[in-house]
Amino acid sequence: MYTTLKQKCLRVILEILRITNLVQSITKDPSVLATRFTGKRFWDEFQKHLSLYDRGDVVLLSFDNILVMDASFADEVFGQIAVMRARKEYEYPYLILADLNET
Repeated sequence: MYTTLKQKCLRVILEILRITNLVQSITKDPSVLATRFTGKRFWDEFQKHLSLYDRGDVVLLSFDNILVMDASFADEVFGQIAVMRARKEYEYPYLILADLNET
């Protein structure tokens, strides 16, 4: 059992994904994450990136240079994650949100 746990711990990947890099192809101003439409498009793209990792990996999401994220955008992205987790359908890596500002 210890060996299996140790192997799992060694497989943990800490990857840094910069939100501004992911959103550049979706919106003209990557520093403003707003609207359900943009959030839905981002979620579709974001899932592709998340599927590259195994469940149990760790991905740090950097919100550096993001000035605003409105509730509609957040609901389309993080609401989906919450629903999937509640239904026990979440097969993506653990996410750590970093570099968030006060807005």
